[in-house]
Amino acid sequence: MSGPKRYKVSSKHLPISLQLRIWAGKILFRGDNVGGGRGTVFRLPAKQVAKLWCSRNELASMEFVQAKTSVPVPRVLEIYEIKDDADGRVHIVMEEAPGGNAYEEYVNMTDEQVATFGSDLADCLEQLRALEPPRGCKVGNTLGKAGLDHRLSSRLWGPFDTITDFHTYLRRGHPIEHWESEPDVVRVHSRPEGTYQLKFTHADLAPRNIKAKNGHITAILDWEFGGWYPEYWDYTKMYWGESEVWENFYRAVEGEDRIVKYPEEKAAELAIWKHMHPFAYDDPPWKPEDDLKYQRAQQGTDDSTKAETSGLDDKAKDETDDADDTTKVQTNGPDNQDQDSAPGPKETTSQEQ
Repeated sequence: MSGPKRYKVSSKHLPISLQLRIWAGKILFRGDNVGGGRGTVFRLPAKQVAKLWCSRNELASMEFVQAKTSVPVPRVLEIYEIKDDADGRVHIVMEEAPGGNAYEEYVNMTDEQVATFGSDLADCLEQLRALEPPRGCKVGNTLGKAGLDHRLSSRLWGPFDTITDFHTYLRRGHPIEHWESEPDVVRVHSRPEGTYQLKFTHADLAPRNIKAKNGHITAILDWEFGGWYPEYWDYTKMYWGESEVWENFYRAVEGEDRIVKYPEEKAAELAIWKHMHPFAYDDPPWKPEDDLKYQRAQQGTDDSTKAETSGLDDKAKDETDDADDTTKVQTNGPDNQDQDSAPGPKETTSQEQ
């Protein structure tokens, strides 16, 4: 089988021939295009799909998996290399993967098809996990460079020399002592280097990225996050954005004995997700001086609160004193008046006697 055709694109404008095919696809598949015919993925005539502004790592991941395994990956037919693109992105045209609407396929699976899907997924994962990492491999993308995973925001991260360093990044640099309230995180992230192996990982095995037909996997899509991660990453990432809509997907995963489960690592990830929004990784990592700033800010808040409380206490005391004075005035005034005018025993004078 011959490799993909390669073209050089001198500008960021699409070649006329590709523009025409995208336009034809929008007409032919109106209302049934990938992404509604917008964005970067388009159905084309002749059972093809165009993906624009594709990362170099996605292309490298697809080619690596196709060369080393039988995992079903769409065959790339054309590659358009964009001249002077700072990120090295490319446009690709690939075969359209067979399979129906993802939602309908998963929701309507029978018990037998769920079991079939789980077995197919186990086959794919076993092949990926059997791939040998290159010498000096780091936690990062397929090309050995900085990785991308939307679980960790939309910025590049790493590469990291060790899994311990990667775990520290997951905590945004915070020492493990800061996570004492989350024992699952402490348990997993305190394990010594060498506990986990680096495995080739898709890193986004969500149902939307696995096409199926009658329970059989027909293609695994979107390899943009592909790379070398701790061995548990594909399993835990399946639960990032978990939804009841995909119940049959999770039944297949948990029901297949050949899919290695990582319940402790999943619990640790769930704990981190509870505290760390993906966009938190856009901020600089924690530094020791951050604690001092926090303590000073807290001290200032405490002093301010004390001052406000003290002021309120003084005000309340003044209001109480004023109220007491008013009560005395109101009490003494009428009593005196009543005492002067009240009828009492008449005093007898000497003349009257």
